[in-house]
Formats: sequence, structure tokens, C-alpha cells
Amino acid sequence: MSEAFLLTGRVLQKKGQAREAKIALERARELIRPFAEGSRDYLNLRPLALSLLLLGDHESARPVVFTLLGLSYRDPRFLELCDSEGWNLDPESQPATSY
Repeated sequence: MSEAFLLTGRVLQKKGQAREAKIALERARELIRPFAEGSRDYLNLRPLALSLLLLGDHESARPVVFTLLGLSYRDPRFLELCDSEGWNLDPESQPATSY
């Protein structure tokens, strides 16, 4: 279900409908968060990371993103989004703790 809201949010962002996109992305975040907390499964962490990144909440996204990278998650579209958001994905910049 969170993936559907995530996709909706991304489409709405591209259409310039920021308010509606934010609502969809917040819903995606809230739906996946209980499953992602403490998880080491990229299927739970990925949608949380994406929703946080797309909402511009980089502080909250940071530990989730680096947990994904620590799990060797390397989807090119995910890495492209991180790059477009100005992230330094150098392993030396990873936080000491993960999500």
C-alpha cells in the first residue's frame, strides 16, 4: 500500500501538485514506518527512505539511506535520487549508527 502512495506522490510532484504530493508521500511514510523500524529488509526500508527523501526530510532519511547502503542496496534509480538530492554516498560519510 505504501508503494502506491509513493508512486502517486512522485507523479503528483512531477505534475507540479506539491500539496497533493506531500499528502501522498506522508501517507506512504506513515504506512511503512511501523514495518521499517528495526528492519534490515530493503523491501521495508526502501519505501521509507524514498518517502523521506521526497519529502525533503534528509535528517530522518540519513540513517535509513545508509542502512540500505550497508545492506548493499544499489538500485540505480535510488542512487540517482540520492545524487540529485545532493547526498554524499561515500562510505566514510556514513553515520556510526543505522536505522
